[in-house]
Amino acid sequence: AETASEMAVVWVERTGQVAGRAVPELVDNPRDPRLSPDGKRLLLVTGQENDGDLWSYDLSGRPPIPLALPNDNRFPVWSPDGKRVAFLQNPVGIMTLAADGSERTPQRLRAGVAAPHVWSVAGELIFTVLANNGDIRASPAAATGEVRDVVASDSSEYDAALSPNGRWLAYVSTRTGQPEIWVQGYPEGTPVRVSSSGGYE
Repeated sequence: AETASEMAVVWVERTGQVAGRAVPELVDNPRDPRLSPDGKRLLLVTGQENDGDLWSYDLSGRPPIPLALPNDNRFPVWSPDGKRVAFLQNPVGIMTLAADGSERTPQRLRAGVAAPHVWSVAGELIFTVLANNGDIRASPAAATGEVRDVVASDSSEYDAALSPNGRWLAYVSTRTGQPEIWVQGYPEGTPVRVSSSGGYE
């Protein structure tokens, strides 16, 4: 029987028209969708808001693979080669594991509550620290390595996205008093506001 939290995960055209289902079955409260680099798999967090389960859905129709079910899992991202996944296991930290389901115990990359956004081709993990109003930082996608500020201010900055060529970073900032989309060169550049009446993600 269908419940209120079961939803269809669909493809949407740029016009806003639904093109069809990405996943054949209804999914319990799906969120944080992330398409694999080859476009053949989809990461989804499902279940209750404070008890997220991380799944990998094969878009050719094979059954989904459970990656991380215990604990509160959020914000998954793919490694550039599609072989690994990084995600926040709240409140433990940023974790990583094999994308094929062969590992049952995630390895911790970073302690602290942070939302991964990008695992770059250069091997950097770009994430938002969720405490202290939110700042965007980067570090090597490894258990060691220096963490550096990418966008850090008194305002909130989050929802970072890197351009396919790795040269531009888009993100949300509240520096105008409301969330707006900004773009700047990466790893460094001058921020330019590109939205006019609010924006997210």
